[in-house]
Amino acid sequence: MSTIFVILDKEGRCDRRIYTTIRIRGKVMGGVNNNVMIDACRRDCYRHFSSCFSLTERQSCIDYETLDHLLETVKQIYPDVATPVRCMREAASKTKQESLHVEFARLFIGPFTLPAPPSGSVYLEPAWRVMGDTTMEVTNWYKHEGLVINKDFKELPDHIVVELEFMYYLLFKKVQAYCNKHDEEARSFHKKQLAFFNSNLSRRVPEFCSRIRENTDMDHFFYLADALDLFIDKEREMIAPAA
Repeated sequence: MSTIFVILDKEGRCDRRIYTTIRIRGKVMGGVNNNVMIDACRRDCYRHFSSCFSLTERQSCIDYETLDHLLETVKQIYPDVATPVRCMREAASKTKQESLHVEFARLFIGPFTLPAPPSGSVYLEPAWRVMGDTTMEVTNWYKHEGLVINKDFKELPDHIVVELEFMYYLLFKKVQAYCNKHDEEARSFHKKQLAFFNSNLSRRVPEFCSRIRENTDMDHFFYLADALDLFIDKEREMIAPAA
């Protein structure tokens, strides 16, 4: 896939085997607990959504493979989310890639007004503050896990791409621990993903997605906002009882 890994460990490494652990392809895998399979699907959905917001100059077009994997994965746990993902995929295939790039830059990069800022502090701090206390809190989350941001990634630590990928990382570690029968470690990462979700993504994604919908006339990004907003809503419903 043509996506980049944003989060690295403190030695600057990123194990690409993370992405291939317990891949779900529409069938039950022998010996794998159903809850672990659900978490594996959730994990991969976060990774795919992160990729949807990481369009860079090095990419010649929208990554259709990512969209296909997202559709295939999300329909197994949240069928309702599959509808806007399918619409997003269809819209992208009918739109010129240059137009998608221009709209992506206008919404999320600038350089002038920024209709849908991708940094969490804008939504969590007073008066649209950038690099506020919540940004530092997110940075501390990464440091606590021994992670650093890839030096090629020039955005802020609380960029939507990084926060979604960090949820992917936490769920990967939880799934990995369960598969290795390290139950205490798995419970620890379960608590971490709950805490990070509730303090960050659950609070900031609704307004972020609302701003995308309000400020774009391009179907691909409208449905991307719909899909992420609904996905986070489903996540909130799933994990709230255990929080």
